[in-house]
Amino acid sequence: MNIRRHTRTARWLAPLVLPLVLSMLLVGCADLTDKRLMTYAGWRQSQPHPFPEAVQVPVRHAVRFPGPDTRLSDVEREALRIFLARNGVKQGSRVLVAGIGPVALSDGRIASVRQALYELGQNPIATTPAASGVEPRLDEVVVTAHVTTVINPTCPGYNAPIVFDFEHRPIISPGCAVATNLGLMIAEPSDLIAGRELAPADADQQNLAIQRYRTNAITPIKEESTIQ
Repeated sequence: MNIRRHTRTARWLAPLVLPLVLSMLLVGCADLTDKRLMTYAGWRQSQPHPFPEAVQVPVRHAVRFPGPDTRLSDVEREALRIFLARNGVKQGSRVLVAGIGPVALSDGRIASVRQALYELGQNPIATTPAASGVEPRLDEVVVTAHVTTVINPTCPGYNAPIVFDFEHRPIISPGCAVATNLGLMIAEPSDLIAGRELAPADADQQNLAIQRYRTNAITPIKEESTIQ
């Protein structure tokens, strides 16, 4: 009698217990997926390290000639010197000179500008306006110099919306501020491309320093104090 009663009770409870067990299993699976484990979709290479880039850009200056004159005035000569100094055009830079107009007039003006550039330590090349990428006016000669400048990486601002990856992690660019500071502080942009060769060392002076070190005849460092 008791066995039959328990059997009927189990049959009556089975439809209620089975959904409860399934729901508990689903909750357990949800807990496992919520642990943010690394998945195949989230496995990826990290972003390239940000670094300032040194590139060559053209800078231009127009040398004016009033009327049919082919001689360079003192004002234009000084303006040319300021142009080279302000843009950091160093010796050995690629400098192009181009002009238009009648051949005799254009060639005379280009020769005057080239001579002034020679005196300023440059080695200019006479070329056509198409080759220099500029169209001069009839009363001018355009000087195009290629200088090295720094382009800093694009850093995300703090007011930009946060973007998450497949693993719900924020996508950031570490080191971008440091790279930008380097680009702003560097004095010679070409150093980002290749280092400069060291000047010849003074072997005699270095030999004396080694001898003083070996004989314990080193000049003591002067002690300083902030106490007055």
